[in-house]
Amino acid sequence: MDAPIPPEIESGSPCFYDESRHALTVVEMTSYPARLWRMADDAPGTWTSIDIGGATSAYYRSPNWTYDAAHDRLLMAGTAFEKPPCGSDTARVYIYLEGYQLSLGGTPHWDKVPVVERPFERYEYATAYDSKRNRFLVALGEESSQSGSSVAATVAALELDGDPHWTVLPVPGPPLARNC
Repeated sequence: MDAPIPPEIESGSPCFYDESRHALTVVEMTSYPARLWRMADDAPGTWTSIDIGGATSAYYRSPNWTYDAAHDRLLMAGTAFEKPPCGSDTARVYIYLEGYQLSLGGTPHWDKVPVVERPFERYEYATAYDSKRNRFLVALGEESSQSGSSVAATVAALELDGDPHWTVLPVPGPPLARNC
């Protein structure tokens, strides 16, 4: 049997070294269903692929990913678009952060991280994983508001221990000026 062709990698595709499987790993989001590709250290040049179950409803034009080796998962921050309820400003669209996790063991599967409240509207942000505190950090990003957008010096943490929830971490200083 021929080995699968290498993945279609596009800008922003998650690519990381999977420590527990000793393999270069790429998530191909352009296929349906999405696929997880691995090239193991003991089989250089040979790609294997696995369909990913579940789905993300978040928009990932500018995906932000981070690998959590201790919990065998990939974390993703995405944005969800919502229109306000009837009777309010129907021209406005709200853009909220959502967290997703891709389990890497067994059959890979996407799951939305269940949270009751989401942080303020954000897009164009950067992420990191804080392994010491088991939290997914989202830094900076443009803030969408009634008066337009601005870049705010903020960090939101998706706390993953216990009941997952978002916490806004204090960052001293005024909002950053936006270059036009």
